[in-house]
Amino acid sequence: IYSLDPASSVGSNFRYVFTRYDVPGPDDARNSDGETIFLSYTHVFSPKLTAQVAGGAGFSQFGDGHGDVSPYATAALGYTYAPGSTISMNATYSFVSSELATYRSSDTLVISPQISHRLSQKATIAAGLDYVHSQYKNLLPAYVFLLANSTSEDALRGRLSFSYLFNRHWSANLSYAYERVWSDLGGRTYDRNRVNAGLSFWY
Repeated sequence: IYSLDPASSVGSNFRYVFTRYDVPGPDDARNSDGETIFLSYTHVFSPKLTAQVAGGAGFSQFGDGHGDVSPYATAALGYTYAPGSTISMNATYSFVSSELATYRSSDTLVISPQISHRLSQKATIAAGLDYVHSQYKNLLPAYVFLLANSTSEDALRGRLSFSYLFNRHWSANLSYAYERVWSDLGGRTYDRNRVNAGLSFWY
């Protein structure tokens, strides 16, 4: 990371990810090693407002020798509008290893607005929304004559949470999440509701 001035900095970044499956397919075709190289720029407009952008490329090598190159880009904007309260917007486009048994990976766009508001010294409420578009690719050889070379999937995920700090040892959290998926693949379109409640203790 190199500081251009007190409010701005640039960085060169390297990320390595390896993915291994219990059922990797013939010739370990689903397993992969990936490297992402990207440049980043961060600017602090004020103590309350910060922005960051980054861009580069990702290089992946699968177990059967197949390779792939994908663009990488991300942008983030964060604003602190009150003590303990923030609003942010994040967007990322990147290569993602697939959980599907047919397609090895996807180029995925994620857009995520979020807000966290401190109601008091002990209580905080937060809400967020994710829009995810995945373009699946790198079809396994066994499915070349059965499926299209590429297919898409869209997801919308919303969440709402409330947390309360009883004291320095105990806190509670209640959250609700909704997810809706639209897929070109049969059997993968669904919606889901989840409610979670938790109690935490630390010493």
